Amino acid sequence: MKKSMLFILIFALFMSFANAEIRIGDINANISISDPMQNLFYTDPGFLNPAYSHGMVGSFLNPAGLSKDLKKINVGFAFSFTQRSSSIHDITLYNGEDSTFNDTINTSLSLNFEDRGGFDFFGVATRLGPLSLSAGMYRSEGYKMAFASDSSNSRFTITKQLHQKLTHDELSQIPEGDTIPVIYDLYSEFIMSSYADFDAQFISKPTFYIGGSFGNSIVSGGAGIKFRAINNRLVSNSYIRAGLDTFSLGVTPDSGTDWTVNLNATENQSVANIFSIDGDNAISKFVTEYYGGILIDIKMFKIGLALDYTPGKPSITPYNFNISKFDSININVNINSDSANVTVDTTGHVITGTIPVSFFNIMNSDTSFSGTFGIPGTFDAKIGAAFAFPFISTGFSGGLFYMSGDGMMLGKAHATGSLILNVPHVPIRFNVEGIWPYLYLNGKNIPLTPYVNFGGGLSLLLGPVSIDGTVKISASNLMLNTISDGIGSMDLKKSASFGLGFRLNI
Repeated sequence: MKKSMLFILIFALFMSFANAEIRIGDINANISISDPMQNLFYTDPGFLNPAYSHGMVGSFLNPAGLSKDLKKINVGFAFSFTQRSSSIHDITLYNGEDSTFNDTINTSLSLNFEDRGGFDFFGVATRLGPLSLSAGMYRSEGYKMAFASDSSNSRFTITKQLHQKLTHDELSQIPEGDTIPVIYDLYSEFIMSSYADFDAQFISKPTFYIGGSFGNSIVSGGAGIKFRAINNRLVSNSYIRAGLDTFSLGVTPDSGTDWTVNLNATENQSVANIFSIDGDNAISKFVTEYYGGILIDIKMFKIGLALDYTPGKPSITPYNFNISKFDSININVNINSDSANVTVDTTGHVITGTIPVSFFNIMNSDTSFSGTFGIPGTFDAKIGAAFAFPFISTGFSGGLFYMSGDGMMLGKAHATGSLILNVPHVPIRFNVEGIWPYLYLNGKNIPLTPYVNFGGGLSLLLGPVSIDGTVKISASNLMLNTISDGIGSMDLKKSASFGLGFRLNI
């Protein structure tokens, strides 16, 4: 969007001159989200709501729930399928109406969105007297964003006759007080080029955890430790450039003057950045997390609190980014009289020679950022509540992710709601969640686009065995598919992702 706005701005400056057809490079945008917690939430709310944690379900979230519903051994796993959506749009940046710039400026945007699935989780829990223990893993989580545009060169011509006046201020060789009406016969060829290669990845590799809890009373507590690797990467080589490729300007007398004018103008060819950003940074580091929780269970009411802390790792790798953007663009004929090679015959009223002019100038401001990035320290807090009735239960939860220190990482806040119908042997779940992601950059939080998921699932209870089926619909996927297929053609099946789970409690 920023790229498009910059093109609109620069082209708007040419509107009164140009007559050409321009198409800028097509843009490809790929966004991928991998969040096993969202998929597991539809298998059982206890994976994301600390009040619902029980047995190995949510044992990496709130280990205080380990002793709930746990017999001797509790084993489970879950996986989900990847859901993809895409849309392609032709975008008209300018339609040429009411201007001598008669043609349109177009580009194409191809947007691809992926909600990644996979082997989401494997866990096991066991009871040893008053002590309950759990171990397991869940798959990689994070975000990938890539924007690319092939190298594109667009040329267009400006031809114009401009009625001007030459005075002593423009050419010092002209006597003071004289004014000479002239015509500028302008011909110029401009070139605009663009290229985009932007890649951002914020990924944590599969997380392995060990947790435990003590007791099985109204109030229980637990703690554990997690191990994972962090891989962050940000690379950019992108620019929009404009330049003057060909220029000629003839200056002849206008009507109503007795002067003979025969001047030619010269202008240096130049190419300048309208906007550019280049640089890179990559971090790969092993981290250890400490987590714990509390669960208060009063039959019809539960409340759970889960806390997670990761110490920061400052100053791991260097970074260097350079950003250049225009401050001003001048498109006008300005004569450099100090360098003019002009002969003025004041008696015969004749001007001949060559004048250097400045016609197209871009003034830039350049900014450089350099230093070292690390991995911020994080503190993640989630709180949830659940209400149980004979045939129905409902729960709500929310969480905040706080970061500190130097570095770059994605964080998020979230909220969930759940409704469970306690149908004998086949409980049915309906869930909804809202996510508010943001980019943490050296102490600053940059908000990103929030999104919503909704769906549900059911479990088939066969004695100690539970077989789970889930369906999740991402509002982002639904929106893209609806736009691609046309308003009024909403198809939920194309926007749904499915998952399966298995649990054994003996």
